[in-house]
Amino acid sequence: MNKINIVICGISDAAEIFYLATIESGLIVAGVVDDSMAGKKWLNFPVNEVASLKDNTKYDFIIIGDIDNCYELAKQLSDLSISDDMYQVCTGLTD
Repeated sequence: MNKINIVICGISDAAEIFYLATIESGLIVAGVVDDSMAGKKWLNFPVNEVASLKDNTKYDFIIIGDIDNCYELAKQLSDLSISDDMYQVCTGLTD
């Protein structure tokens, strides 16, 4: 079985829930990006700038984990020419 490597884009309380769900489902967190936390650590992961994803091919999918800024992050990814089928925009845990 191939492992699926994901990147969490945007750090928030929801991102922590997504992280826990990710490891429960057997996915691998290949990285974490958040411009406001770049250079720091989050749950023992080094945090990089969102722009670092532009030439990075070590992930299969991006989960936008900051619900409050999900559309801004999606625009950032789009501006980096990352196809919208490579990421999931999460609009909230409840509707």
